[in-house]
Amino acid sequence: MVCAFASCNKTAQKSETNDELSAMSDSVAMIQGYMTGQQLAQQFMMMAMQGMPVDSMEFLKGFKKGITDTTKFSYYAGQIQGVQTAMSLVKEGIDVKLFTEYLEAALKGDTTKLGMDQEAAYTYVQNYYQKKQEIENKEKFGKNIEAGKKAIAEFSKQEGVITTKSGIAYRYASKGTGKSPVDGDKVKVTYRGTLIDGTEFDKSEEPVELSINQVIPGWTELLKLMKVGDQITAYIPYDLAYGANGSGSSIEPFSTLIFDIKLLEVAPAEKK
Repeated sequence: MVCAFASCNKTAQKSETNDELSAMSDSVAMIQGYMTGQQLAQQFMMMAMQGMPVDSMEFLKGFKKGITDTTKFSYYAGQIQGVQTAMSLVKEGIDVKLFTEYLEAALKGDTTKLGMDQEAAYTYVQNYYQKKQEIENKEKFGKNIEAGKKAIAEFSKQEGVITTKSGIAYRYASKGTGKSPVDGDKVKVTYRGTLIDGTEFDKSEEPVELSINQVIPGWTELLKLMKVGDQITAYIPYDLAYGANGSGSSIEPFSTLIFDIKLLEVAPAEKK
């Protein structure tokens, strides 16, 4: 009887615990639902500030459908993906109908629809977005091209300035008598880089070692013209610097750059 009584007591305790959890669960549902709603409301406010407004009541309609019918997960997942994709495609100027047609072909296993292999397709898309970015950059930063040309033209009028066929203008501050580097060589230099308005974007506090074939094209060309001991000031046009994309936040697209460079050492390329 002792064992039977203990068993009954445990069952009663378990029942009481379950009743307590059951009573609490409704409150938890209310609290979590409200807190989630608050978080979503804040997210919607942030999205509206970023130009992506969300109708909270329409969202709620969709939420109620999803939360009461878990058998349609794939459908709703596709719907969410479709809306997100459509927003992205419209922004990028891509035809939504064509995109959907070819997406359907891929999902159905049609390997002949596209007419090109994966590598060619990837390259094509990459080229498209690169050209698109260049056009957008030119609309926004195209003024830098003319400003750079003007700066080079003014500098070229100064005494002692040499202009290369590629359009680089440079002048010696001092001349050395050492050897000149060739392709594959490593060099040790000190330098300072500025924009045409005088803003400094880079400077070597100590001598820097680098390969002459792993720098911007303008540097590669200049270093081959220099001898150890040479110190120059050079105006490098944008297409021999960081081109249509610029570099980071300090160098805008299409920026002509000014460098003070001193060549300290040349280390020949290692023989293979």
